[in-house]
Amino acid sequence: MLDRRQFVQRATLAGLATTLPAAASSGVAPDPHTPPPQSLAALPMLKGQARPITNDERRARIERARALMAQERLGAIILPGGTSLVYYTNLRWGQTRV
Repeated sequence: MLDRRQFVQRATLAGLATTLPAAASSGVAPDPHTPPPQSLAALPMLKGQARPITNDERRARIERARALMAQERLGAIILPGGTSLVYYTNLRWGQTRV
């Protein structure tokens, strides 16, 4: 009979075994110098249209979050390092892994 640890180990290995053959089937790394497909090459460059978020826009986001928090009776929200923290505060606080 399997104990919990053995079950988790075998289930993990089974999951990996089903994904590895598909990932390794080509056996060849893509060439970074190969031009992109025509469908991608035909897309317009939109880089010049990007604009920074203004402080007023950020304040509006915070006010919207406050309204939703009041509606749902939430006293606080947690913003871990990542996109949510940047979205509301413009702080880029990296996530550390130990």
